Formats: sequence, structure tokens, C-alpha cells
Amino acid sequence: MLDTDSLKSTHDRICNLLRTHVFLKMGSEWEPWRSPEPYEAALVCERYRNYWKPSTVKLILVAESHLYTDVVDLACRIDTSALPIPLPGCPTEFARLVYCLGYGDNSLFLSDRVPAAGNPGTDDYWAIFSKCADTWTGVTGNLSWKLQTLKKLQEKGIWLLDASIHACCNPRLRGRPYNLAGRWPVYQSVLQTSWEYVSRNLGDCEHIWCIGHNVKGALTDSRLVSERTILQPGAVRFGRGAEYRKGLDALVAAARSI
Repeated sequence: MLDTDSLKSTHDRICNLLRTHVFLKMGSEWEPWRSPEPYEAALVCERYRNYWKPSTVKLILVAESHLYTDVVDLACRIDTSALPIPLPGCPTEFARLVYCLGYGDNSLFLSDRVPAAGNPGTDDYWAIFSKCADTWTGVTGNLSWKLQTLKKLQEKGIWLLDASIHACCNPRLRGRPYNLAGRWPVYQSVLQTSWEYVSRNLGDCEHIWCIGHNVKGALTDSRLVSERTILQPGAVRFGRGAEYRKGLDALVAAARSI
């Protein structure tokens, strides 16, 4: 069951950190994306994660966070009649999170209201998901393929958690990108604050994998180990493709063994 009181108090603590160390130095804040994310974004993302949570969690993927989602994004709604199968109880708000089927697919929105800041989606994470689910065909597939992948992950007991309930990257801030990983003390404080809430979801799961060495490095938790930490997919673009693929192969092997 979603603990909204703890989620809200954790979000408030993170926002106080960000206002003090990041956003107050950015000047004008009239745009909805020049301030900390609204609590509603954290809530929607948490509802998506809980919707796709397996009945028995056997392997957990710990990533960094979703991408910054503001009030304008949240006003976009998924047209459930456009889905190949019914998803009763699934959130319909748009969020920049891989569990939201509208992320990367503007054809799914009601009327003509689509995300104003673009909607590229996250093919890198669909590749990770589908390889763990054994649905990878070499390219990111269509909506039916994505639903098949999510269903298989759920059946296999594989679940994605984000270490931070607040976005750690806001690509809308062109010229001075809001990427907390470049502000290590703030990044570490945000992740540690969030982890107090998120880590309760780990339960007694034995197979916990980190996506991103910054994530693992920011957190002090004996359940997160280097042997089960892989590079972020973006490392491929910086000449570390072989290292990334080696880690991903080990993750996929673990997913197939559970």
C-alpha cells in the first residue's frame, strides 16, 4: 500500500534541499520547470511503480530517477481506449518514466494535448527491460510489444525502483542543465534522503542490481554491491560500450536464473 504521508514528507525534505542549493541560484522561477518538481509528479511515478510491481518480487533494478515532470506534463492524459488491452487501475497522467506508456508515444494522449517539451521516451531502458524479459528483438517495439514486456517482467518478478523520488535531471534547462550528478554533495544528499523511503520496498529480495555507479556510490547500503552494479546506458556514447554490455549481460543472466 502506498504510504502517501511518508512520500510527501520525503518529497518536502528533498525540495528544501534543492531550493537551498540549486533552484534559488537560477533566477526567475515563473516557469513551472524552474522550481523543484511538484509532489504530484512523485505521487504519479510511485503509482506507476506500484501498478507494475510483481506479486512476488524476485529481482529489483535500482535506477537513478525518472526525468523531470512538471504540472504541464501532468495535465496530459493517456487515452485508455487506445491501449491494446485494458489496464484497470493504471494511472493515466503523463510522467517521464519508463512505466508510463505515453512516455515516447504521443499517439496515446487524449485530444491534441501532448507534452510541450518533447517526448523522446527512453529506448535505453526498454532495451534493458526487454532483455530481462526475453522479448528483445533488436529494436524497441510497438505498444503491444511494450505491454508484453511489462507483463513478462511482472510475471518473472522483476521490478524497477528509482533511488530518488524526485527527478535528478531536467533537460529543459538548456545551457545550464539541471543534472544533480554534477553537483555531488547535493546529489548524494537527495539520494540518501529519498533512500530512507525507497529502501523499505526492498524487503528480503536477494537480487538487487544498480543501474549507474553514481547511484551505488551515493548510497550506503550493504545490499548494493559493485558486483551487481552496471553502467548507465549512456556510457555507450562515451566509449564505454564494452563495459556496459558486459554488465548488462551479467544482469540478463541473473534475470534468467530467477
